[in-house]
Amino acid sequence: MAHILDEIVAYKREFVDHVVRQHPLADIRAKLSEIPQPPRFAEAIRRGEGKPLNVIAEVKKASPSKGVIREDFEPVRFAESYAENGASAISVLTDEKFFQGNLDYLRAIRKALPEVPLLRKDFTINEYQVYEAREAGAAAVLLIAGVLDKYQLVDYRELARNLGMDALTEVHSEKEADLVAESGAKIIGINNRNLKTFEVDIAQTQRVMQLLGAPLPGYIFIGESAIKDADDAAIMAEYGVDAILVGESLMRLKEPGSGIPALRGLEDSGE
Repeated sequence: MAHILDEIVAYKREFVDHVVRQHPLADIRAKLSEIPQPPRFAEAIRRGEGKPLNVIAEVKKASPSKGVIREDFEPVRFAESYAENGASAISVLTDEKFFQGNLDYLRAIRKALPEVPLLRKDFTINEYQVYEAREAGAAAVLLIAGVLDKYQLVDYRELARNLGMDALTEVHSEKEADLVAESGAKIIGINNRNLKTFEVDIAQTQRVMQLLGAPLPGYIFIGESAIKDADDAAIMAEYGVDAILVGESLMRLKEPGSGIPALRGLEDSGE
């Protein structure tokens, strides 16, 4: 039985093949020397002792499970709202078909907010996308353990590092945790959403962190998905994560950035 993740990956392979034909990798690589180095993603989201939780706020128009989340979608304005309200980094959905994102959104946000680390949130299945992310101004790329094998996780992470970026390696099951550990990833996102069924369980973060032996010196852990409010964020903080990645609950607020202080445990959110 095919799952939505299989459908997304199949589409992504066709899409990337098409883009490569339109814009060859050699053309992308030729531009990189002219692109300024991005701000450091890892340093921005690492949680110091006694410091509040960091928030990676996501610019997200839609998802396969919820459909359109925000009709009046203004990616740059929302990103500016996030930055003004204390987001440590901003995640930008760039998948066109399933999340109604676009790499041009990341380019526009980078231009408006050159000092804020941006995560390219997409389904990376080809090294071309890593180069493409760097050319667009990303500070980090997403690598999903449910999509890539151990060797790809290592190769794409090293490529990102060589290009001046970080890689957030995402896991959503105990089995994938073993794969991520073997790959040597140090920035680990734990997705509380099963990417095959889209069911959520906020305790998945704790289970995977315990399996990996967290906290671990030199590692950064990020809780992702199913984080709706300050109470959920507080639970994640108790688990010991450095940061949380939050999109939908912020995007549904009239002013998306207004919910960030409460997620960090600093004050009540506003509608």
